[in-house]
Amino acid sequence: MRLVAEHPKQELIGKFLQYLRARGIAAELRPGESAWGLWVYHEDFCRDVRREFDAFLRDPAANKYAVAQQASPETVAAENKQRKQHQMAQQLATVAARRHGLLSGPVPVTTVLLALSIVITLPLLLGRHDSDFSDLGKRVIAMLYADSRITTQWWRIFTPAFLHFSWLHIIFNMLWLRELGGRIERIKGSGFLIFFFAVVAGVSNYAQFAASGGLFGGMSGVVYGLFGYIWVKARIFPEEGFVIEPATVMMLMIWFFLGWSEAVGPIANWAHGFGLLSGIVLALAPARRRHA
Repeated sequence: MRLVAEHPKQELIGKFLQYLRARGIAAELRPGESAWGLWVYHEDFCRDVRREFDAFLRDPAANKYAVAQQASPETVAAENKQRKQHQMAQQLATVAARRHGLLSGPVPVTTVLLALSIVITLPLLLGRHDSDFSDLGKRVIAMLYADSRITTQWWRIFTPAFLHFSWLHIIFNMLWLRELGGRIERIKGSGFLIFFFAVVAGVSNYAQFAASGGLFGGMSGVVYGLFGYIWVKARIFPEEGFVIEPATVMMLMIWFFLGWSEAVGPIANWAHGFGLLSGIVLALAPARRRHA
């Protein structure tokens, strides 16, 4: 929307407004300090409207300006459509500005999750020989992996997320955790990310344990939860400030389906699947509460 013209006489500029509406150009009058302002919704019309307003002032009694005072239903509908388009453009601009301001700043929970993953994984990788872990690595695994004690030792539902069994494994997960977890923490807050991690890690790890048992680990179930959450928010609730690049969606979904194809070796696919599903559910849950 742009201010195109001003005039102290409301009746005169109002006549011109009716002329614009009869031509299907959405505009409105707004009072100023000493004059009435004519605001046009669609940027493409502004130059022509300004030129036409100058011609109108030279001869306001011309026949072409003698239009009906009441706009037709079609004109009102077109005007409402342009007004909604303008409001959406303003909303998206606000979202973009908000996102730009949230691309920097502290992300303490994301940082702690990164640090814990690295500190816990290093003993597994530094002392590893072929497929055999060092004594320290074996002790770390014994304390943290999910096994039959999961019902009494509650932490084992969450701690497999911090275990990684190769350098590529942890680098991949940490890069995505930093990127996606940081986005959510900056927009939703640190408390929400703690809650999010607890829910998604618990669901994805338990699903993998129930499906396969045995030794598994990695933050990728949580990563897919973060991805699912941001993906849904960006598509359905863009006003919340989440944006995700198409290349990111394609990359993560290709890897998701490659995992299920078993073309890339053993992968905790049930953790990926239930992590993605739980992230989507968490993204949709607030919408359900709003409409309840």
